[in-house]
Amino acid sequence: MKRFVFRYRTLLEVREREQRREEGQLSQLLAAQADALRDVERTENEARQQRASFGQHLQGRVDLDTVHMMHGCLEAQERLIQMARDAYDAACARTENQREVLLKAVQAVEVLNKLKERDLNHWRSALEAAEAAALDELATLRYTRPAF
Repeated sequence: MKRFVFRYRTLLEVREREQRREEGQLSQLLAAQADALRDVERTENEARQQRASFGQHLQGRVDLDTVHMMHGCLEAQERLIQMARDAYDAACARTENQREVLLKAVQAVEVLNKLKERDLNHWRSALEAAEAAALDELATLRYTRPAF
């Protein structure tokens, strides 16, 4: 009997390639998400340091121009923090979307692998049935032959 050949082998290979590509994209997005988180933390740390340095700079004095400048700097720093948080949230959303795409790709590969396993089991049972039929035929021929 012929050897086992999976009919959808090329489709399975294509799906596996897609799965690897999606995994690569997910890893890139996870790295971008981690970078965005580090950027948020860095920006927040800079804001804390700036507030502390402004507090030390004033040292109990009240200078209206300095306070006005400090207030403007702190507002700008808050806008930077908010922009960094928005970038992090967007990176999280892209990562979650990519996880869903990867999940669908993995499911497609699993479906084809189950189909391959089922076809292989059918092929094995057909092979065993053919071997059993051949052995039965051989046994029948052996006992029906005239003895000399």
